[in-house]
Amino acid sequence: MKYYLIEFSADEAEIGSTYPQSHTARHIINVNDPQYLGKHDIGKPLPNDIVLPQPVLHPDAKLTDLISSTATWRLTMSSKLKSILERHVDPNRCQFLPMTVHCFSSQYGYWMLNPIVFDMETIDFPNAEIWVVGIGNAKIRPLHCSNAIEFEQYGSQLVIPETLSILKFKFHEGVSQDFIQLRRVPRGIAYYVSHDLKNEIIGAGCTGLKFTGFTG
Repeated sequence: MKYYLIEFSADEAEIGSTYPQSHTARHIINVNDPQYLGKHDIGKPLPNDIVLPQPVLHPDAKLTDLISSTATWRLTMSSKLKSILERHVDPNRCQFLPMTVHCFSSQYGYWMLNPIVFDMETIDFPNAEIWVVGIGNAKIRPLHCSNAIEFEQYGSQLVIPETLSILKFKFHEGVSQDFIQLRRVPRGIAYYVSHDLKNEIIGAGCTGLKFTGFTG
């Protein structure tokens, strides 16, 4: 099946003359507060009382359905884009949380996607290029893994700054889910959609995102 990597659009006509669209955010809670987003680990459900940052769009940016922001690496999306994605994701693997986006003097209701379970089992590990990397993603030593379980077990034994990075990979034949979320890939956290889901997003006129072809 053909898959596409979701990326932030940098098209000036679409997002405005600045990238990312949001360089600042309103933080209405102290960074040491347990409800602060940065206090919570990746790959775990966030509590209902979490206090999310509120991205502020740059004056030269346009409001789009997917917003590029320095406030969080998680996807910040409109209700329109969220309504499409949530029809294709397992609610046990993803979490949508309401957040506020500021544009000039107005506030808009947006959503943040929090990945809970990564779809690492979709990767063809025996044929993937995997490295133990250090500071600046410098390669230290190659690693061979047979499956996702072995990969995660090895990763849990590493001590910072060492971590794992899957530099090249393909999906297993027969993978058919419409939405895939991965970690420890070159982009850190990455999201992939099927050809059908990509066309559904484009057909709905969603803005602020682009799709890069990926053959799985």
